[in-house]
Amino acid sequence: MPSALPLPTRRVVVDRHGGPEALRLEDAEAPAPREGEVRIRQRAVGVNFIDVYLRRGWIPAPLPLVLGMEAAGSVLDIGPQVAGLLPGDRVAYLGPVPGAYCGVRCVPASWVVRLPAAIEDEAAAALLLKGITADYLLRDLGQVRRGTRLLVHAAAGGVGLLLCAWARRLGATVLGTVSSEEKARVAREHGCEHVIVTRDYRFADAVQRLCGGVDVLVDGLGDAARDENLAALARRGHWISLGQASGPLAALAPDALVAKSLSFSRPVVFDYVATPAQLAERAQRVWDALAEGSIRLPPIERHSLESAAQAHARLESRATLGALVLLP
Repeated sequence: MPSALPLPTRRVVVDRHGGPEALRLEDAEAPAPREGEVRIRQRAVGVNFIDVYLRRGWIPAPLPLVLGMEAAGSVLDIGPQVAGLLPGDRVAYLGPVPGAYCGVRCVPASWVVRLPAAIEDEAAAALLLKGITADYLLRDLGQVRRGTRLLVHAAAGGVGLLLCAWARRLGATVLGTVSSEEKARVAREHGCEHVIVTRDYRFADAVQRLCGGVDVLVDGLGDAARDENLAALARRGHWISLGQASGPLAALAPDALVAKSLSFSRPVVFDYVATPAQLAERAQRVWDALAEGSIRLPPIERHSLESAAQAHARLESRATLGALVLLP
């Protein structure tokens, strides 16, 4: 039976749009779970670029706002009409409503997956959203297979490393861009065959020289890479716009795609996990890929809730390798 009492917690709040300094830690209460909800003691919270976009106001959301789309921990109690989950279960969740930057949270049971014994909390927070993103990008949108020429921007980031490793296992030719030699080393270790080191968003000439253009391009850079992306694509290439680290992507006229019969996608992960069954299936593919060695756990950089602003600053400055997690 659920407890009727709220529980004390701490959370990171955004009161105004801006830089990392807009993040503020405050004391709060996590209410008892309502019908269809579970209350989770969170032990690791995933940090993703969508959190940055929300903080900056690039994605509309009402303020004040608690950031965070995913976390891992254990079930404290459950509300009415919840089946398949019990207090004490180790779980992770991914949901379309932010609020994960806290110690205790109630979420719909439909967002939640149980964790295998081999997956630790920090690994789950580092992998769930990023791994599911890699899965749908390769399997659904990119249709990556043997012989596909794939370019991954930010190849040493949390999603980038998973894409490189998984695509290489599928037989693709994997190219990646990174901003430092250290990141290049890590990207190569995770399966990136051709690494281009650049801090000025210039890469198209190198791509054309290495493979004659790519069939699929996964872009988290945004507007600064716009023209280079178009130049790096092969005929009938597919540009998948995943993020906007350099700033929001300006409107793309259809005529920009005509010259090489290009296609363009702007996906949202939650459309690919729209039901609990879809979420469970994709999460299981991520855990299986890790177990069989198709992907490796990326390096994990850990921060406390108090240092969430520092985590954001490092993410935006391209100082990080792999995944970032907050430890409540």
